[in-house]
Amino acid sequence: AEFGITKNPDLIYKLARKPYLIRSIKNRTKNIQHLQKFLDIISQSLPYKQSSSIPFDISLNKNEIEWLNSASSRNPYKPEHLIYKTASGIFVRSKSERIIADRLFSHGIIFKYEPSLNIGEKTIFPDFLILRNDGRIVIWEHNGLMQNEEYFLKTVHRVRQYNDAGFYQHDNLICTEEQDILDENRLDDIIFRFILI
Repeated sequence: AEFGITKNPDLIYKLARKPYLIRSIKNRTKNIQHLQKFLDIISQSLPYKQSSSIPFDISLNKNEIEWLNSASSRNPYKPEHLIYKTASGIFVRSKSERIIADRLFSHGIIFKYEPSLNIGEKTIFPDFLILRNDGRIVIWEHNGLMQNEEYFLKTVHRVRQYNDAGFYQHDNLICTEEQDILDENRLDDIIFRFILI
């Protein structure tokens, strides 16, 4: 025996609502496309663009945008080695630095890659200069070649320079090695302990 839908009010409601929902989805999709075009036009007119060392983020406040736009030159050393593209659109020197940059980006953390930093009379270029939510600056150095003696000695010297400038490990200086970034949970733990506190 066949049954009509007139005895099923729930089915009648769903069938009557279906055309409305289809139109609603189409309208919302069009609105999203228009909004995306509008945001693209706006972002191109701002002083801070995608080509910068940090991706444009509509949620940045005035102080964060000023910090990102503040004058600091990039590391001029072998720009041809910047070959690993990150999720945020910047290029870094190693796969390990890409992992760090992508993790920072995924957490919405504002950073500069290899900006100039004056310490005393010397200019150095830390891997990452990070702006925490409380306005404090954190340096993140990834030391991927610690088995190399010359590299190891340079790293020790650089950490001393950072200490002289008021940057200390387990506070506002993060120093990682390869084993620290291979485990996503360990990397997140570092980020939550020193940046997202």
